Formats: sequence, structure tokens, C-alpha cells
Amino acid sequence: LPKHKLRRNHSLEYFIINLFVFAGIGLLSLVIFNLAIFNVFTKAFADFTFTDIYYTNILNTNEIYNGPVALVNIQNKTRGELALLLNKIEEGKPKVVGFDVLFLKRNEKDPSGDSALKASLTGYKNIVLPYVASFDEGGSERRSSDYFGVPSYSYMNMIGLDSEYSTIRYYYPYQNNIPAFTSALLEKYDPRISGKLRKKDGEKREIRYFGNIQNFCNFSSDDVLFDPRFN
Repeated sequence: LPKHKLRRNHSLEYFIINLFVFAGIGLLSLVIFNLAIFNVFTKAFADFTFTDIYYTNILNTNEIYNGPVALVNIQNKTRGELALLLNKIEEGKPKVVGFDVLFLKRNEKDPSGDSALKASLTGYKNIVLPYVASFDEGGSERRSSDYFGVPSYSYMNMIGLDSEYSTIRYYYPYQNNIPAFTSALLEKYDPRISGKLRKKDGEKREIRYFGNIQNFCNFSSDDVLFDPRFN
């Protein structure tokens, strides 16, 4: 065959091969990126905002918080142990103590622990217990049992656009005149601060994330119970 015909035939073959290659790549990419395993990454990137860059690069994440808040991890302590922990914390005469936990019902297997916890909770006037609120029709609330003698009046739940994948970027300090858990703590710590927030009932506030647990004054429950520094 003449050389120019050979070149034309090879060119057609190259074109068809490239067409199949690019078509295959396109189909493969559609299959891969529609698999459920990639949905987590897709939703995570969709949740990204420019404030993330600000908080990551502008704020000093190595700075240590020097405010009046101390965090105590209650771990998996029994209610009797929590009673001892609370009594130990109260020896330091804090303005307010918040238990970010629900005591939904009495523990029939450990009535003495329940009794001890009730005595500790009712023995002080600076305790704040939260509850799971329902601001939607048909929802159900969850509160600590009345047995423990401390009313649960501040809501602890914060709902994002997608609670599984989205970062909660704002909350309502007061909603329908009901304080959030942090607002209830402020009410006992400094009513002047909480009063300013209460005037803006129903207005959302941005959460400005800062550092991690190492940036804050934090202890385990065993630290408080057994470390000689707390004697």
C-alpha cells in the first residue's frame, strides 16, 4: 500500500483508541465518585467555609486559656463516685458547677449510689443540670429524674444542618426564653453577662472554636479525687 494510506489508517486507529480510553476514564470516574464510601468526603468538603482558614491560621491555637473555667472528665464513674467527686469539687467553692449529663432514671442495682448523688446535688445551690429540649412539634424531651431534686432547665442539644457531617457553627444562647446549658452557667456565674444575652432571645451566635482540650484547664475525675494537690 502507498505510505500516505498507511498513515491515514494508523491515524484513524489512534483516534479510536484515544476515544475509548477517555470514554473509559469518564465512566470509571462516574462510578467511583458516586460510591457511598465517598459521600463522607464529599459532604465534609461541602461543609468547608473560609472561617475554617481564619480559625486555623489567624488565632493562636497554642495559647493557653487562662479564664475561670475548669473542665473535669467524669469518665465512667458510678453515681456514688460522682457524689464524692462533686463534694470534692465543692470544697474549692466554685461559683457554679455544671453536669453535662442526664440522670434519666434511678439505678435499681445501686440505690445507695443514687441516694448519695441526690444528697450531693441537693446539698448545693450552684448546680446546673441540662436536658434535651424539643423545639419542634412531635419531638420528645429528656430530663433527669425528679428524684435527684435539681430541675433540668437548660437545653444541651444543638442541631446543625446535617448533624452527622456538618460542623455546628452557631447556637442560640436563649430560645423561647429557655437558656442553653452555657447560658444557664453564666446566669449563676455572672447575671450581668447572661442578662445581655437574654435580651436577644432567639438570635443565633457564632461559635468561635479555639484550640483543643490541652489549651484548657482540665482534669480527670481521678485527678480531683486522688491527687494530693486537691486536698
